[in-house]
Amino acid sequence: MKEYFKFKIILWYTILVFSIVVILELLIYYGLRFEMTEEVKEDVNKRVEWIKTYIYNGYKPEEIEKDISKIFVEEGLSEILERTTASNKNYLFCIFGPYKKLKFISPNFINLEDYIDIEKYPEGTVFSVKLKNEKFILKKYTENYSILFGFCLKEIHEIQSELIYIFLISIPFSIILSILCGIFVTNKTLNVIKKIRSTVNKITIKSLGERIPESREKDEIGKLVDTLNVMLERLEKSVKTLQQFSADAAHQLKTPLTIMRNELENILRKEEVNREIALSLEEILKETSKLTDIIKNLLMLSNMESGKIKLSFENINMNSLVEDIFQDAKILAESKKIKMSIINNKNVTISGDKELLKILMWNLIDNSLKYTPENGEISIVLDIENSYNTIIINDTGIGISKEELSKVFDRFYRGEKSIDYYPEGSGLGLSICEWIVKLHNGKIEVKSVENKGTTFKVFLPLISNLTKN
Repeated sequence: MKEYFKFKIILWYTILVFSIVVILELLIYYGLRFEMTEEVKEDVNKRVEWIKTYIYNGYKPEEIEKDISKIFVEEGLSEILERTTASNKNYLFCIFGPYKKLKFISPNFINLEDYIDIEKYPEGTVFSVKLKNEKFILKKYTENYSILFGFCLKEIHEIQSELIYIFLISIPFSIILSILCGIFVTNKTLNVIKKIRSTVNKITIKSLGERIPESREKDEIGKLVDTLNVMLERLEKSVKTLQQFSADAAHQLKTPLTIMRNELENILRKEEVNREIALSLEEILKETSKLTDIIKNLLMLSNMESGKIKLSFENINMNSLVEDIFQDAKILAESKKIKMSIINNKNVTISGDKELLKILMWNLIDNSLKYTPENGEISIVLDIENSYNTIIINDTGIGISKEELSKVFDRFYRGEKSIDYYPEGSGLGLSICEWIVKLHNGKIEVKSVENKGTTFKVFLPLISNLTKN
């Protein structure tokens, strides 16, 4: 997904840069084309005006009417015009006498004599026309004679063609440059986002006081960082309020529940209590005990999350600890006709809190006992794997569905199947297990297949590994 997002950014950046390059090239091309054409038109217009002025200032009207060609040929004007056209071979100059008869044409365009139709051309304006295979910009002037002066656009078209060729050659380089720039800009942008993501991933419920380092530039990324930091601050306050409420509620409920439980036990010990009432009181006592356990677990979780729980680490032989719990659990297993076994592959000593580790092991084994039917099997395996002490608890119980597997460590979460099979659970046992494992710098994994069984695997660092870390 990340690479796809990166690819999209590079693609859009490449399209954007390439589009800008193409637009600039088109603007340059059409801009130059327009400027060059306008310059030619202006030049043609000026030269026609100069020819008109030269004729009328140097000759009488009757002389002009008599024979226009004589003025050009005999009086030397043709030499001037020939020099003009010779200086630029693209100039076309024609003189037409009476009856539109061609009297003079530039030597370099004498081959166009049959293509020029003076009667069709507009009077007094600059226009463009195609003669033979070449395009010309011309202007016509008529006064008892006709002058046609213009410029061949062949060289200009050649320049424009070369420009188009250069632009076409530059397209692959523009694409490559756009892609490289896109990769550079994308990597630079995503690296900042990657750092933000890395920092956010490190922030847990135990480290909500941490903040993302502020960006030097107050751009969109900087604003995003500020927004995330504000959100973390609000989240920290909310979690602290919730934790405080949980702790306060647990403390406040603990004493009344203890009193209720003691009073119920005292009443049940009296002989004069009616049997029907006694049964009801026993049910109330059972629910009160269940509620007391929930409050106890909630208080433990609250203390773990807030860091208030006092840990007493010592060197513990896990084989002995698990063996003791195994013997207690075996009594319950026998009552349900469940076969239990323990395999000590390695003698393992770790550093940990003994009481918390007992709770961890008992909760996991008790969980298997609750959800394994009669004649089922539970096995416990102790081993060493990659500098970790591993405790594996397998059962042949009802199993957990794939959809529910990722939620088993959530507070109060219980799957529909587990509620139907064992309705008395609270959904806090596995949450406590996960926290105890985290407090010991370990990890816990679960695998399960419905109607076949579940496997919990606990990794606790050995003393040597813990020292290195």
